[in-house]
Amino acid sequence: MIITEKNNYINGTAVLAPNVHPREDEEKKEKVSIDRKALKEERDKKLKGKLKIMRNIALIFVVGVAVVGRYSQIYTMQRQLNTLNREISNINKDNESLKLELAKYNNLKFIENIATTKLKMIRPTKADVMYVDMSKEVIKK
Repeated sequence: MIITEKNNYINGTAVLAPNVHPREDEEKKEKVSIDRKALKEERDKKLKGKLKIMRNIALIFVVGVAVVGRYSQIYTMQRQLNTLNREISNINKDNESLKLELAKYNNLKFIENIATTKLKMIRPTKADVMYVDMSKEVIKK
């Protein structure tokens, strides 16, 4: 076995106390504490960045849900409006057909034709006429 760098080994019972430089230890501690603070600050910055991203994603999601909900309401109201317009159109058509039918029934020749053909009525003659005196009170109270 070959031993290299024998200087690193301390042999014997009269070992000298190592030279400790308190400034170096303090400087190392300060460097370590500064490094830890820097790491903590960097971690906090990353965490804040992630929180901002998550907040923005949540905000976009909420806005998207609100927009989609509003569009669904608009779509529903548009369907109702179309249905009501169709009903109004149908009612107007029925109204026009009823007006035409009413105009047909207001014609005296049509009424006379129906009375003579379907109801078997005949025109009254002068012999069928009966006169009533309306000057007297016929119905007693």
